[in-house]
Order: sequence, then C-alpha cells, then structure tokens
Amino acid sequence: MTNASKRISPLHVWAGIWILSVLLWSALLAVEWYASDASGCPLTGDSSVQGTGTWNWSPPGRTCVWVIESRGETYTITENPPASRWGMVALFLLWGGSLATLARNGRGEPNGSTPDPSPDR
Repeated sequence: MTNASKRISPLHVWAGIWILSVLLWSALLAVEWYASDASGCPLTGDSSVQGTGTWNWSPPGRTCVWVIESRGETYTITENPPASRWGMVALFLLWGGSLATLARNGRGEPNGSTPDPSPDR
C-alpha cells in the first residue's frame, strides 16, 4: 500500500460528519417523540395546570394545548414546536446535496480532477 492510497479524502470526512449530524438530530427527535406524552404539558415549570400534548410533524416536535377558563371565558393557549426546525431540515438537505454533487463531479477535488497518486510530482 502506498501513502496515496491510505489518504482519506476530505469528502469522506465531511460525509461522515454529515451522517453523524443527521443521526444525532434524528435521535434527539426520537427521544423527544418518545418522551412526549399526553399529560406532560405543564403551563409553566411549577404550574398545576396541565395541557394536552400531541406530536406534530410540521414542524417536528410536541404541540401543547391548554384550555383555561377564567371569569366565564374560555381561552385556548397553543404552543407549537419552533419553526426553526425546518431550518435544520433544509440545512441537512442542502449539505447532503452539496456532498453528493462533489462526489459526482470528481470526489471533491478541484476542477473535478482526481489526485495524482505518485508522490514524486
């Protein structure tokens, strides 16, 4: 084996980082989905008022709804997951698309060229 064949392509490193990032974010969503139950929505951290929690895929996350009655009026408070989660989905799609484009156009080397395996040039 020569030194050139042992060298790891930067594209492979970035692809590995991308895969780990997607898996980690997916695992965090899975834990949130698993831990979200219908009775786990206190209005505030120390409140005795409990809301109804449901899982939502658009954007991914738990939605909590509280129905509060005060002085004969009924109020509904809804807390949706942050819309910034769509930003993470877009980031992962664009990042993966750019890695796929680099891989298709010459494995991440400039101008689509492949590295010269001979170390003497």
